[in-house]
Amino acid sequence: MKKNTAKDSQARALKKQGASGKSSDKRATENFKLLKVLLGEAIEVKNRKFLIASVAVHILVIAAFFFNWQSSNEQTVKLPPKSIQARVISENELQQLRDRERAKVQEKQKALDKKKALDKKKALEKKKALEKKKALEKKKALEKKKALEKKKALEKKKALEKKKALEKKKALEKKKALEKKKALEKKKALEKKKALELEEALKIKERELARQAQEKVLLEKMRKLEEDRLLEAKAAEEKARQAELEATHAFEVSEVERFMAAIKRKVQTRWRIPPKSTGLSVTLTIELLPSGELKAVGIKSTSGNPVYDRSAEHAASSISTYPVPDDVNIFDRHFRKFSMRFSPVD
Repeated sequence: MKKNTAKDSQARALKKQGASGKSSDKRATENFKLLKVLLGEAIEVKNRKFLIASVAVHILVIAAFFFNWQSSNEQTVKLPPKSIQARVISENELQQLRDRERAKVQEKQKALDKKKALDKKKALEKKKALEKKKALEKKKALEKKKALEKKKALEKKKALEKKKALEKKKALEKKKALEKKKALEKKKALEKKKALELEEALKIKERELARQAQEKVLLEKMRKLEEDRLLEAKAAEEKARQAELEATHAFEVSEVERFMAAIKRKVQTRWRIPPKSTGLSVTLTIELLPSGELKAVGIKSTSGNPVYDRSAEHAASSISTYPVPDDVNIFDRHFRKFSMRFSPVD
């Protein structure tokens, strides 16, 4: 039983070694294919320096792959030891081992496929980048050509404009010279005309000055006569105004005296003079309204006797309406607020 198990283990080891050899052969084949693709891309490169560098790199890659392939083929078969600790495994365990081996192989295959796809994608991206670079260089060359053509057209346009501007400038200078000549001739004619007009104006001015001098003498005589007349009129007006003022003042004095006497009489009719008042006098301040109504009474200067003072103040306060002039100006100046002296002998 042990011998059979050892034989099975040896067979499995040989089988595994064969599978490993096949896997190494497969990797070598794939590496050669990749090298072929890289060489194909390198041949398309136009630059000789890049081609030489690419060939050198590829040679190194081939040497590395060959060494790897040789080392993988030189694997030695390790025989199991003569004494083997073996045990009987069930069909399920054997199936699990096979499944695990199969899964490992599938994972390796997937990794290889993924690497191939990635390499293919990189090669494609490199090709696209190269095509894009060529298109960009072509576009730049076209743009440079267009810019150069545009620059030439612009320079030609500028030269034409410069020529036209120069011709226009010459024509303008010629026109200005002609206009300057005409203006000079016109100026000379105008100066001659002005000189004649100035001479005539001087003659007219002399005549005008003579006439103005005569008028000035006449005006001075008239002004003096007018001043004399105004002085006389002003003197007469001042005399009349003074006479009117004197008449007005006389009338005002007469009115003030008349109404002051009337006010004093009216107060005295109400005044009850206290006994032993001989030699006393009191001055009252009286404030009236334009209608004659009493507004306020106060003692301005006392007699020294309070009874005497109060009697006079009471008499003045007892009158509600005083006689006042109709002339508002006279009232404002003399009767709105005034002082009056009262004594027994008045």
